Parts: sequence; structure tokens; C-alpha cells
Amino acid sequence: MVVETVEPESESSMKKSVVILILSVFTILLAACQAPAGFAVTGGYRGQATQAEPTLTPQPTLIVLPTRQPTPAPADATETTAAAAEETAQAYFAALQGQDFEAASDQVSEFSLMVAGMTHGDVVNELTTRKLAGERWSGLEVQGVQVFDDKTVLVHVTYQLSQKDAESGEESRVAQDELWPLRQENGRWLYNWGNLIDFRTLDVAEQTTAGMTVRPEQILRYSDHLRLNLLVQNSTNDPIVWGQVNEVMGKFYFGDETVEAEPEQLIFDRLRSYPDVGIDVAGLYDRYPDKVDLRQWKNYQVAPWYSFQLEY
Repeated sequence: MVVETVEPESESSMKKSVVILILSVFTILLAACQAPAGFAVTGGYRGQATQAEPTLTPQPTLIVLPTRQPTPAPADATETTAAAAEETAQAYFAALQGQDFEAASDQVSEFSLMVAGMTHGDVVNELTTRKLAGERWSGLEVQGVQVFDDKTVLVHVTYQLSQKDAESGEESRVAQDELWPLRQENGRWLYNWGNLIDFRTLDVAEQTTAGMTVRPEQILRYSDHLRLNLLVQNSTNDPIVWGQVNEVMGKFYFGDETVEAEPEQLIFDRLRSYPDVGIDVAGLYDRYPDKVDLRQWKNYQVAPWYSFQLEY
């Protein structure tokens, strides 16, 4: 019997085989642990995806800028406006005091002259007439300036107005305390003649009572009163008197507030038309009235002769 003898592998060959075997096992295990692309790995509670490890984004470097010094603001617009308006008031009064009526008329607004139906020449003539009657202006003091709206500034002035008595010729001084409205025109602040601020044209239907037809035409706002201008027609054969002792000439409604017109007596002759009848209510108003009643009797609970809702 022949026995075959198997030669054992060399030591180096055995070490090489072990290394190859270990590498193969490691490769297989690694492949088994990797998930296919797009597969959501889950863990914990069912259907709840595990959160990915947060990625640390480098924070931007904080750059500290030097503190910026504030730019000086321009002069306050209100103060600039007030100063310009006060300068005009000073110039206008200086012309009055110096009796330079041409220069005074140059400080009067075209707007106020248009409303008054006047020209600059008419201003010169009127001031000259007042001078010849003995009027003199002196002692102006500006007490304050108030911006009324975007076109109008009110300059509060006090001054002395000297007048001569027509009969005795004696001169007297009367202290004046007024609000002068100045209006901006073409880049200049100019005095509004007659202390006018502005006006509104009315579109109101006429009303007729006892043969008297009345239609409000216009309402003008001055620095110390409102004036309602009316067209009045007396179609009767008798004169009619307004402003009797037992009547209120007019009542003006400003929302929930009412103001009575200044007492005055107006006489309308028979069969005559009066295109510019004025009824005044004293005061400075920041709004126009909503309604006006005319000829309200004091001692009787009756409706006024006329009641107008005013539309502007």
C-alpha cells in the first residue's frame, strides 16, 4: 500500500491567505451596511425620519463700522416760512409808516385784489385817501406767527393808528391788534388786502318767502370774521327791513356748534335787486359752516324765513 504524503503549506502562504480572507469578509459586511441611494433611513418611532447631523456653517466675520455722525438737518420749514412772512409784514408796515404807498401796494397779493375787485393802483388811491383823512401808522410789534394752511400764514401784529376827528381836527391814537394773513404767490409771501384768508363759491338753490327771494352766492373767510354774500330780490311793493329787535339776522352752524351773526339792520326797497348783501359772523374759523338760517324770530317758535345747507 502506497501512502501519499501531502506537504504542508509554507508559513508565508498561510499568512497571505488569512489576509485575503479577512479583506473579503470586511468588503462583504461593508456592502451589506450601505443603503441604496434615495432610501430614507428610519429609526426610533415608525415613520419618523432621523434628523441629519447639523452642518456647521462658518459664521461671517463681524465687521464693526465706525459710528456715523448725523448730518445737520436743514432749518425747519415752519421756522423758515414764519421768518419770510414776518419779513413781508415788516416791509409792508414800513411802507405804510413811510407813506410810500407804491411800495406798500407791491406787498399786496394778487389773489386778495382779485377777490376785492381791485388793482394795485386802487390800493395806492385808498391809502392816499386815508392819509389825507389824517391816518398815520406807527409802533409795529410782531407778537407771533401762525401757519394757517399750506398757502397762508397769520402774522399777529399790534400797532398805533393815528386818526383826526373830522369836526374838531383833534388827533387820537387807537391801538390796533390784528392778524395779518399773508399768502404765498410765485415764491413770495404777500399781504392779503382787507385781512382776507380765502373764500368759497356756493352752489345753493334760491328760496322765496313773503315776496323776498334769497340765494347765497359766496362765503369769505377773514382773519376776524366770516362774510356770507347773498343775492336778494324784493318783488313786493313795500320796503322790507331785516335785523329788527326781535329777530336773529343769521345763525351759522359748524357741526354741533352755532354762532349768531353780528346784529345789523338792512333795508330792501320795493321792487329792487341787491346782488351783494353781506352778513357777518365774528371770529376766526378753521372750517366753513355747514348750514345757515336767516331771519329767525326770537319770541316765536316758528321756522326761520330761510334755511340753507351749504355745499362747497
